[in-house]
Amino acid sequence: QDTSLWLDDFGSGYAGINAIRGYHFDYVKIDKDFFWHLMRKESGRQLMDALVTFLSRNHHNVIIEGVESEAHKEWLQGMEWFAIQGHYWREVSIEQLVADDIAM
Repeated sequence: QDTSLWLDDFGSGYAGINAIRGYHFDYVKIDKDFFWHLMRKESGRQLMDALVTFLSRNHHNVIIEGVESEAHKEWLQGMEWFAIQGHYWREVSIEQLVADDIAM
């Protein structure tokens, strides 16, 4: 079967360390508020790096939510994430995507 299991909002509510014990999620999305909270802490980058490394090396594709600035993107540089998500990039219409694809 071609399905995947996702854990959304890791770091909030019930989506913490206990949620990944005994389960294999194909994708783990780190919660925006959790990410932003760690950015404000002195040792937050070390914790985020360790967490992302742990998750990615245990067969999870890590997606980090809440990337909305160059500073956010730079803070995550060098970490083993699969993808980043947020309002850092401008919105693009379907028409523009098609036009860009045709131009390529």
